Amino acid sequence: RPVPLIQVGYEQLVRQPEAEMRRVCEFLGLSFEPEAIEYGRHEHTAGGLGDPITVNKHTRPVSESVEKWTTELAQAPERLRIVREMVATIDDADLETWGFPRAAFFQPVEHAARSEGRPPQRPPLLDRFRLERRLLLLLRRNIHHNAFGRLVRRVRMLCDVLLRG
Repeated sequence: RPVPLIQVGYEQLVRQPEAEMRRVCEFLGLSFEPEAIEYGRHEHTAGGLGDPITVNKHTRPVSESVEKWTTELAQAPERLRIVREMVATIDDADLETWGFPRAAFFQPVEHAARSEGRPPQRPPLLDRFRLERRLLLLLRRNIHHNAFGRLVRRVRMLCDVLLRG
């Protein structure tokens, strides 16, 4: 049976955050609070969720990344080929539901390939996020059977004891 839902597109959310969040709040039966848009102005969001590479650069949604994927794919034919193969496996009805009809899906990439502009900056091979991720993966490897795992369990137990009172 049908269930109530609201579709929120990333592009619309970052281009018109107030209007989209008002729509979401109305759907949920909540009152809109402008602070929901100004998420970076609150202390509790430091190091919060989102794109770990750029989330701390802004205090509210920005649209600068909306078309980023188009120039990146336009300049990387092998990646574009892989994405075309992946999109080919998605049902037309699903693409339509998501707001990306197949006939128009790659038009922004083709436009980016034709346009002349400065090439997008490539992300560094090792930024803070990638370094942290690699370190966490390395530390998690075999954690239940090594000295580091025993240390983590002991620290966790001490923290549990300290936080009980």
